[in-house]
Parts: sequence; C-alpha cells; structure tokens
Amino acid sequence: MQFSYQLEPFDDKWSNWSTISIKEYTNLREGDYTMNVKVRNSYGIQSEPSTLLFTVSPPWYRHFLAFMVYFIFIIIAIYIISNRIKMKIRKNKYYETIEQRRLYLEKESRIRQEQYDLEKEIEKLKNDKLQIKILAKDKELVNNSLQVVKKNKILNGIIHKLKEIDIEALDDSTKFQVSKLNKSIVKEVNTDKSWKDLEKHIKNVHFEFLKRLKEKYPTISPRELDLSTYLLMNMSTKEIAEIMNISTGGVELARYRLRKKLGLNKKENLIGFLMSI
Repeated sequence: MQFSYQLEPFDDKWSNWSTISIKEYTNLREGDYTMNVKVRNSYGIQSEPSTLLFTVSPPWYRHFLAFMVYFIFIIIAIYIISNRIKMKIRKNKYYETIEQRRLYLEKESRIRQEQYDLEKEIEKLKNDKLQIKILAKDKELVNNSLQVVKKNKILNGIIHKLKEIDIEALDDSTKFQVSKLNKSIVKEVNTDKSWKDLEKHIKNVHFEFLKRLKEKYPTISPRELDLSTYLLMNMSTKEIAEIMNISTGGVELARYRLRKKLGLNKKENLIGFLMSI
C-alpha cells in the first residue's frame, strides 16, 4: 500500500507516493487546515481522497484575549504618556510664565531705576544749573560790592585831602561849600551798607554748604569758612584779598592752611573738593 497527502493550505500540491503511513508537521501557524489523503494498492488502483479537518490554536501570546490585553496596555500607556506630556507642557508653560514674569519684573524694575536715575540726573543738572546761576549772581554782587569798596576808599581819600585844606584861609562861602561837601561824603560812606548786606546774603545762600563743612571739619574757623565760600564762588586771589582786606600773599597762606585743615595733598583740587561737599 502507498500513500499520498496534501495539507491545505500548507501544501501547494500532492506529495509523492510513499509506503510511510505517518506524516508530521511542525511550526504550523494557527488557523484552519484540511488534510487530504489517498491510497493505492499494488495494482495501481487509487482510493477516493479522505479529508480531515482540524484547527491549530494560536499560542497564548497571540491569542485574541492576549491582543485585547495588549490593546488595553497600549491604551493605558498612551494615556499615561499623554498625561505626562501634558503635565510636562503645563509645567514648562508654568515655568515659562514664571520666567517671563521674572523677566518682566526685572525689565520693569530696570526701567523704573533708569527713570529714577534719569530724574535724579535731571534734578542734579537743574540743581547744578541753579547753583551756577547762584554763584554767578553772587559773583556779580561781589564785583559790585568791590566797586563800592573801591569807591569808599576813594571817598575816604578825598575826605583826608579835604582835611588837609586850610579852611581858615577860605572865605565864608567857600568854607561852607567845603564843609557841606565833606559832610556829604562822610554820610555816603557811613550809610553805604551794601557790603554788610552782601555778607549776609552770601551766608544765607550758602548756609547748607557752610553747615556741612563745619560739621565735617569742626576745627575750621569763621575766617576759613568765609574763604571757603569765596573759593566756592570761584573768586580770584585779588578779589579775595580785597574782600578780606589782606594781601595776595596772605590769601595764598590762608589757602595753604585751609588745605592742611581739610587734609588735602598738593595734587587735589581745593575748589573741586569744596564743590563736592
């Protein structure tokens, strides 16, 4: 007896005739199969094919339920990953918002500081401009007062010259005129208070400066305070000498003593130092 077989859909055609009555298949994929077998005898007579239907079940990891579990796990994984991504995005947006807020606050603080510095600089420029105007006015007042001082010196010289005139040798009319002229000049000299008014004005205008200077250097004398004020007004040595009624050498000596009391060396500018107080 000889056998021939065909496994549908695994085999494409029938096998060759063989006396072996056993056939083994391995690693068949899951699915439905049809086993066809026919027999022939030694006379060559063939039987009708016999069929056997059978089903190969899949392994557990390829089972429908396994795929359902896989699908559920994938859905859960997608959900978890999606939530993590959303949380990370929200977290990044939160930190981005905080960073933007911080940058905004820093920018706003910087703008406010720049605005404050600008206003302060403008105020300083206004004060400096005002101070320059005040010093210019003071200088003008000093110059006017110096002219008054010079005028008074001239008038005093005229008074001394009038005293040298022999009044007795003059007639009554001339004597009366000379006496009247002398009284007028003396009255003009005595009633001129412009210098005292100037000193009072200077002390009032520079009161804060004199106060700071006295607080910082308690040993400074009133005379040195006056000298500091005149130097602050950028007055020349000659002008200071006329105001303080001393020589130019005396002014230089007073400047030297003032520098020493303020603790300044030779390279430091005295007027610049006074303006910084």
